[in-house]
Amino acid sequence: MVNPATRTLPAENLAVTFSSQIFEANDYTSMRHFSDDWRGAYTPREGKNLGVSFARADVSAREASWSVGYFYRHDILLESNRDTTDLVYANKIVAPVPVGKNYDINLEMNGFEAHGVRLDKAVSWQTQRAWNATVGVGASLLKGQRTRMGQAHGNALSTATGYTYDLNMTDADSNKTYPFMPLGEVSSTGYALDLGIRLQWQDGKRLDLA
Repeated sequence: MVNPATRTLPAENLAVTFSSQIFEANDYTSMRHFSDDWRGAYTPREGKNLGVSFARADVSAREASWSVGYFYRHDILLESNRDTTDLVYANKIVAPVPVGKNYDINLEMNGFEAHGVRLDKAVSWQTQRAWNATVGVGASLLKGQRTRMGQAHGNALSTATGYTYDLNMTDADSNKTYPFMPLGEVSSTGYALDLGIRLQWQDGKRLDLA
């Protein structure tokens, strides 16, 4: 979420700024456990396991209450069911699994990368009270760079020597080359409009709304 009221606070001279943000949220197991070594406790529950990861970076030039900049974003959403997460956990920590145990596999991953430009404008008011207000509006144009969509559905049966799998798997990545298929190309554009407010008190406290 971008609050244009915080990006374009009035400045007397031309200034160039760089900012980055990384946000991750997991319910109930971290996405990193699926690709890296398992660390920490495992507290599963029934239902979907959700993981999201958002990364943002931008460089902007601002003068007075105007700002123009270039930005990059990378988003990932991962969904898995309880059986899939249990199977990943058992394999990561090399835990024994009873022979003949059947796992219902259900895993989905969607992600994309994009870049673009944005323009922001802010207006500030000096009030007679103990706080000041800034209202900002912004517009951004977005162009896709990479998309990836993957799924795995089926069953896994534990045996004395490992597992036997009966799965239907798909992995579509615009940056990969597949046999007998032309190279993928991302063709997507979009735009976004943002409105934000910042209230600033004289004691340093502030409230941002976007």
